[in-house]
Amino acid sequence: MNRSTAGADQDRGLEEGLEPLKRWAKRLLDGVIQDDLGCRDLEFVWVDPQAVDPSAQSAIDDTALRNGTATIDEVRARRGLAPLPHGAGAEARVYTATGLQPLTGGAAAQQSVKEPLTDAGPSAEPRSGPG
Repeated sequence: MNRSTAGADQDRGLEEGLEPLKRWAKRLLDGVIQDDLGCRDLEFVWVDPQAVDPSAQSAIDDTALRNGTATIDEVRARRGLAPLPHGAGAEARVYTATGLQPLTGGAAAQQSVKEPLTDAGPSAEPRSGPG
């Protein structure tokens, strides 16, 4: 079994395992809607989530992690995984040329907030065109 068929087999197994529970919940909710609420023309219907290509979702998650818009724990939660122990994945980080940097705290982050740029350099001066 390779990775491509393993993912499909896992999805199929999960779906087959949930089907009896979904049928039971539908019968229960249909009874509440139709008998208790008196809406005989309505029924409960499951809406299947739209499938996202796993490689595309992985690229989206990778970008969100690298630019600090998501934490490791947020990505793990979307995938149905438990957070990392001891809060290791709770802090947003950004990948820079010097390596992984936390977005909160740290001397460099505090320093850049305290000291705004004072010299914009020659590129800040307006250029005059010909004429």
